Amino acid sequence: MRYRSIDILRGLAASAVVLAHVNPGFNLGAIGVDIFFVVSGFVMAHVSRHRTAAQFLTDRAWRIYPVYWAVAVPWILLGLSAGALGLAQAASSLLLWPAWWSGLNSLFIGVSWTLAYELAFYLCVAAAVFLRSPAIPLGLFGLALLARPFSDNILIAFAGHPIAIEFLFGVAIALAPKPQRIGGGALALGVVWLALFPSAQFHDFLHNGSESHGILRLLLWGIPSALIVFGAVCQEECLGRSWTRFPLLLGAASYSIYLVHSLVVGLVDLAWPIEFALSIATGVLVWRLAERPILDYRHRKRRAARLDEEAARPLRPEAA
Repeated sequence: MRYRSIDILRGLAASAVVLAHVNPGFNLGAIGVDIFFVVSGFVMAHVSRHRTAAQFLTDRAWRIYPVYWAVAVPWILLGLSAGALGLAQAASSLLLWPAWWSGLNSLFIGVSWTLAYELAFYLCVAAAVFLRSPAIPLGLFGLALLARPFSDNILIAFAGHPIAIEFLFGVAIALAPKPQRIGGGALALGVVWLALFPSAQFHDFLHNGSESHGILRLLLWGIPSALIVFGAVCQEECLGRSWTRFPLLLGAASYSIYLVHSLVVGLVDLAWPIEFALSIATGVLVWRLAERPILDYRHRKRRAARLDEEAARPLRPEAA
């Protein structure tokens, strides 16, 4: 089942992040990242069902890397040729796995720090699928979370950051009942929570990795994000198809919008409403010309493989 509410939230979250980057006065837009993380936990709880760990990781790699490489590789090569980054940083940015090198600041495209957390979460989900239990991944995360305040190890700091709990909020939402009336109250509470505690300092995540910063972000942005996602999913049946067409388009293109907007903002110097509109339009164009064809190709390949597998199965005696 595809949730329109989730796609709409994706579009709103991507737009909020773009707005935060084009308009410094709207730092609260960085909460779009927290909504993305909760949404990711919700989605992964669904898409990991009835798949092996290898199938899950392959699907996730196809979802993340091709479009990211299409956007990032030209800039990484340009950075290498200009001497703006070394081979270690280039490899870190290319693989989206910065903890092995020099932390999240090693990523060449700033917004891709969130993809590093996404990939780490995917590995945990794959491990849970393979082991048929989430106990070991959750236990390792818990140990890293507890060890983080007492360790200077980059990998522990990365793996044990409190923001990762937002993925678990999404998993819990996927498993929970979704009564419409309670969901409406949760949605309203989440919005009021943000209005009371805007906490704009959380916008600068990379340069403030302190423990208190992470915990406060979880409490003041992570919890209301979870309430908003839960409330929106509970209203799924109320979402009509006519007025949601444009928000759903933004949701479908949200990954491309998220990836390309910082490059657009870095290349142009215009009034922020123009930069905002140009970032959204460029993201939708990249989705239409690159991301969507890649995903369609992947779906065709999966469908063909499934048909080949079915054709290769021997007929049962009663069917012969």
